[in-house]
Amino acid sequence: MWNRREIKERGKRSLSAAYWKSVLAALVLTISTGSMGNFTITHNVARYMDGTHGGKEFWHYLLPFSYFSYSYSGPNGGWFLPMLTTLLGTVLLFGGILHLILRIFVLNPLEMGGRRFFIVDRAENGKASTVELVAGFSVPYMNVVKTMFLRNLYVFLWSLLFVIPGMVKAYSYRMVPYILAESPDMDSREAFRLSREMMDGNKWEVFVYDLSFLGWYLLDAMTFGILGLFFVDPYKATADAELYAQIRDVYLGRGPMAQEETL
Repeated sequence: MWNRREIKERGKRSLSAAYWKSVLAALVLTISTGSMGNFTITHNVARYMDGTHGGKEFWHYLLPFSYFSYSYSGPNGGWFLPMLTTLLGTVLLFGGILHLILRIFVLNPLEMGGRRFFIVDRAENGKASTVELVAGFSVPYMNVVKTMFLRNLYVFLWSLLFVIPGMVKAYSYRMVPYILAESPDMDSREAFRLSREMMDGNKWEVFVYDLSFLGWYLLDAMTFGILGLFFVDPYKATADAELYAQIRDVYLGRGPMAQEETL
């Protein structure tokens, strides 16, 4: 079984071998893996009443947004607030669609490239080129787009059931970007199968591994993200690449840990 402490120590050594390139690559990963904007039902309520005129209720539907307001029903009709909420809903809707397109066709391939950089950097002892960061656009691009999109979609659909199923699936498919980074032309179903099998029996340990960085994230928050930019994020990314390599080698039956398990 892989050792959490050893993986983190190796991650630190990898970080020190190519510090500034790792900072840049981690920044790319932070941008590319940012949480997607969620469509929410927003209720904006304002009520204007006086002793003479009552309130008039206006409902404005702009799916997936739903707005309503209580507007003054005086001589001018109270048109401004309904118009403003409808305009805001339109802007948010189109902004969400634009972000989704950007996520599918740009950010997901960037995430794969970021994962690839850290895998190559680990294998080449800090000599990986930053060109690896855009590898997702030079390999079978549409296969990367499709596989990464399906990964996000599956996790999202499982999350609709409840938080726990979504988390379990997120950990089951955690290795998909790394698998694509090493084999970008691999069929989506095969990438998902490999990730599930690699994470079988490892999901809880990887969850604990993620929790072990909680203290660093708290310190990062106290420095308003500065510590994260220059240490925590690249440290976590190098350690994650080491984690993938260790789990992969055990799965493939190579490396000292795999040999120990077969004794």
